[in-house]
Amino acid sequence: MFLITLLFITVYSQSVEVEEIKWSTGAAGEVVASMAHNEESDYKYTYVLHYPTSSQNSIKIDCIHPTYESVSIQVSTSTPVRPVIAATTKKLYFLNNGNFEVYNIEQKIPVAVAFPAKSSTDANSPMDVIDREFYTGKREVYVVVCQNKHLTVLNESLDKVKEYPNPCGEYINWGYDYVAVKNSSMIDIYGVSTGGVLTFYKTITLADNTTKTYAFDGMVMSGHDVIYTALSDVGKIQVNSPNNYGYATFIKDVWFNGNHSTNYVKTQYAQMMYTYGSFLAVGVFGYTEASRERVGGVDLYFDKYLTGNTNRFEKVYSFRGNSSYGYRGYSVGMDDKMLYIGGKLETQTIEVLKAAIVDVSNYTAKYCVGMNCECESGYFYSTYYKKCFAQLRPNTAIIVTACCFVLFFIIIAIVGVLLAYMMKSKEKERNKKDDDFEEKNEVIVESEEEKKGEKDEFIP
Repeated sequence: MFLITLLFITVYSQSVEVEEIKWSTGAAGEVVASMAHNEESDYKYTYVLHYPTSSQNSIKIDCIHPTYESVSIQVSTSTPVRPVIAATTKKLYFLNNGNFEVYNIEQKIPVAVAFPAKSSTDANSPMDVIDREFYTGKREVYVVVCQNKHLTVLNESLDKVKEYPNPCGEYINWGYDYVAVKNSSMIDIYGVSTGGVLTFYKTITLADNTTKTYAFDGMVMSGHDVIYTALSDVGKIQVNSPNNYGYATFIKDVWFNGNHSTNYVKTQYAQMMYTYGSFLAVGVFGYTEASRERVGGVDLYFDKYLTGNTNRFEKVYSFRGNSSYGYRGYSVGMDDKMLYIGGKLETQTIEVLKAAIVDVSNYTAKYCVGMNCECESGYFYSTYYKKCFAQLRPNTAIIVTACCFVLFFIIIAIVGVLLAYMMKSKEKERNKKDDDFEEKNEVIVESEEEKKGEKDEFIP
């Protein structure tokens, strides 16, 4: 492992200058730094973590819903040091500078349930939650973080389950069967099992050795265990899929910094990608357009991995900011109808924070059945197989139905013929038995008469 690490450090060790994010440049506002959403929770809020650009000492979490009245959580911590949130079906976890806060989200207004003392969780630790039924009816929740620079699993109450000797990384994401950990140019993949057990499965590397921003760029893993890794300086997203993690494909022309820009924004710790079903939302928050610097934006893609379509990635929507140094797309989130676009918003009120919401239902409708957005049009999703299967077209369905009716009548006709044949055979057999019986009776009667005649001859 050491030799492999050394090799890739040598291959990728190219110096690169990146531009620090300038939140204080331009108009004041709120930095939307992290988002979370859990479709299986009762209220289905999108949780938006933000803090003011002026003081950065008042972190809030807004619970936003298109129809409900928004509510706000004032967290106890102050200065943001990689603040991040993650939601399960019942709880919202907030991590900042190694400190946790936990909120109950089973009610309309979330209530704090735990403010654990400072743990040994690393100050800049990433975080993700595992929320799954490994056995029917038994849901298990685990929190995955970095402690002492090691990959560590905590239970729902934040008690340590296990600290693994494996090195941690800058990004951690849970898909379904796997957890991915990005550490520089390498991504370690671990199998997930009941009890919060992580089992090392495979290491994959970046397939483009021309990228120089690999140490900062983010990664996300979908619920189908597909890994998306940003290569921001070369305008690509590397995609590794569970059917063959060793093979990489790319989404190209994703201009995180503007078309062919060589002035790269620092992407470190940015929650710049988000998945929902088969959708991938990509925050191009360093995007520069003409004289407007770092307006940012979001590109929304649909991944046809589950259908096996060779034309796999389809861009379905694009958004661009309009304020210089707005860094829109620094954080992103979405559901089946709405796209939530973070970055710097020039406001400090909840109502205007709703301006971060963009209705994309017209673009997502053909990919979604209710809240299920797994397959493109013409396919249906099997929750058992976790794959998309082609639907029958109307003409095909008519032909199949007609064939079924014809086959049905043929079977009925065959059964009728067989029954008639069997009945006729039984009738013949019965007639034959009757004939045999009659012949036998005639013989018996004749014998009796003969005997009687013979007996009469001897009467004196």
